[in-house]
Amino acid sequence: MATVSAEPRRRAPALCVVFLLALAGCNNAALDAASRQYQAERSYRSLVTLHAALELGMPRDQVEGLLGPPEYSPIDGQVYYGSDARDESRDPPATIGLVLDYRDSTGTDLGTLQSIHLGPIGE
Repeated sequence: MATVSAEPRRRAPALCVVFLLALAGCNNAALDAASRQYQAERSYRSLVTLHAALELGMPRDQVEGLLGPPEYSPIDGQVYYGSDARDESRDPPATIGLVLDYRDSTGTDLGTLQSIHLGPIGE
């Protein structure tokens, strides 16, 4: 009867950690690339990647580190980020982008992300 060494079982957790760290590094590189592309070109594809990385409660400076300064702010605590994509089915056509809100239900700007909407931007 063959004996199975315990050595591979001891290495498995270490290999998992190495794999997860490598995967995190790839995600950070992809996020950095999307951030650079969005800030340079307002690319919808890169905006979708950045949208997936946004989380409620993120501080405004962290959001702006990814997206850059907002294009427009209709009221304090709400900001718009446009893209190169448009929804032509609307009359008039609308830019596709992010609407981010840092305000709570009373309208107080908390400085942390309270809502995220990706879609047509209209007033």
